[in-house]
Amino acid sequence: MTSSRTPLLETDYNLHKSNSTYFSDMDVSRSHLFTAIIRNAIKKNNAVNKAKKAVGTGAVGAEDGKGGRHIVALGGISCLFKKEILPYTKYEMWTRILCWDRKWFYLITHFVKPGVGKPAGWTLQPWRKPKVTAGQNVDKEKLMGAVYATAIAKYVIKKGRLTIAPEQVLRDADMVPVKPDGWVYHGETESNGHANGHVLPEKVEAEGWNWDVIEKERLRGLAVAQKFAEMDGMHGYFDGGKDGALGEFADLF
Repeated sequence: MTSSRTPLLETDYNLHKSNSTYFSDMDVSRSHLFTAIIRNAIKKNNAVNKAKKAVGTGAVGAEDGKGGRHIVALGGISCLFKKEILPYTKYEMWTRILCWDRKWFYLITHFVKPGVGKPAGWTLQPWRKPKVTAGQNVDKEKLMGAVYATAIAKYVIKKGRLTIAPEQVLRDADMVPVKPDGWVYHGETESNGHANGHVLPEKVEAEGWNWDVIEKERLRGLAVAQKFAEMDGMHGYFDGGKDGALGEFADLF
């Protein structure tokens, strides 16, 4: 969760937060989250690079035991605007990992009114007091009314031309356990491995996050992320003006 305000220089001719400024704000919020999630993997990778040999189970981009520099690259983003944010208004950005597939991490960010979200605990800041009791019911209508905008973005981790699978990254970061030998997910999926239906399934509630629970939650998020991934097909609509164009115009300079 990251807090910010809308300065006057970030407003547009409609006198509200300019649409373009949402993206730079989200860069900060996603960077905070993603580095927190994979920080153990980054540490391992740095250790491998320094020692010039593999340590433990490997590191981000080092599953071959050689370390090497890796990059986290933004592959795309789409933002849906719901309500305007007026000048000097304070707001919060709530960012989470939605899911992942064989190549991409998918992250979502909600721009919301401050104080409406009330965490039941703080994993990285245990000294902070919970704002609600764990498991307490929330007012969904109040939460939805607090949303200014929601965006989805996808990230890939590369080592040179090699793509590091998200699941490998999460294992290296000690965020998920190693899959048991012979493990197969037996939940509700279509034959192509995609989540069923067009309605987002209910949130997974579980105390012990084994791979059955992890996979069910991943597929819940993938039901939305796949629609975003399908937008890659838009590139194919560029035809180079084979049937003509309206005109050519310069920017301000």
